[in-house]
Amino acid sequence: MILPIILAGIFKFITGSNYEISDFWVALMLVSTTIGNGFFEELLWRGVYMVQFPLNLFFRIVWASVWFGLWHYVPGTVSSNSNAAGLIIGSTLSGFYLSYLANRTGTIWWSIVAHVLGGLVMVL
Repeated sequence: MILPIILAGIFKFITGSNYEISDFWVALMLVSTTIGNGFFEELLWRGVYMVQFPLNLFFRIVWASVWFGLWHYVPGTVSSNSNAAGLIIGSTLSGFYLSYLANRTGTIWWSIVAHVLGGLVMVL
């Protein structure tokens, strides 16, 4: 579960993607959005595929991870100084780990926790 947190920290420092947290309300928005994204993205990309394809590891791990990475294309293109390719590749690799974690534990809760913690490292 610690791997996404470490990778998020490395990605943050390599790309220099620093958010300006000007006050309490901006910080609250970033934290709440990160928690919501982690929960709902895991519900979509891990939870749905685990239920719909209980015996098919290709769809549960590979398909879900690749589309999870592509899902991050738009956030990667919002800023002119962002690295969209790096975000897509990093998200895809993270998706593989999160899919493996969900598959190994039989629940999406650990992947939700790892996703939220990795997201918090990215924004704070």
